[in-house]
Amino acid sequence: MTRKLLESETLTSIDVDSLIQLLEGQAKFYEQLKLLSAQQGALVADGRADELLSILASRQSLISELSTLNSLLTPYGEKWAQVTAQLDDSQRRRISELTTRISQLRDQIVAQDESDFQALTVARKRVGREIKQVATAGAAVAAYRSAATVTVSASASVGESRFTDQQV
Repeated sequence: MTRKLLESETLTSIDVDSLIQLLEGQAKFYEQLKLLSAQQGALVADGRADELLSILASRQSLISELSTLNSLLTPYGEKWAQVTAQLDDSQRRRISELTTRISQLRDQIVAQDESDFQALTVARKRVGREIKQVATAGAAVAAYRSAATVTVSASASVGESRFTDQQV
């Protein structure tokens, strides 16, 4: 089936059923990725970093599997003109539906990822400003402590000489 296609240099006959199965598998991976992408978006919006890391790990696993599947589709893509020439109308329609669906899912995932990236960028800048404010506040507190120490030590030396109990 697919192995015959991978081993042959010329395409004389194509196992269209294998091609359709591969595209269906690809569509399922993209559907799973889209679900994870939606979950990722919710976690980004809620600022739940620990759970976000879990989703990202799951996505990476799916992407690795999808890469393997894509490598099986490569020979079909390289000879696409020959592939499509051998399809009947129903096969052509099914493959068109699958490739359109895959493209739509991919576009939706990319859009969600771009939105999440923007949200994370805004959050990172906000956290950076908050850290800067905390650092500035810490410096101010340290300055007040330093000034308070100088004032206390100055009043102690003055205080000893100011109040004396003398009898004349």
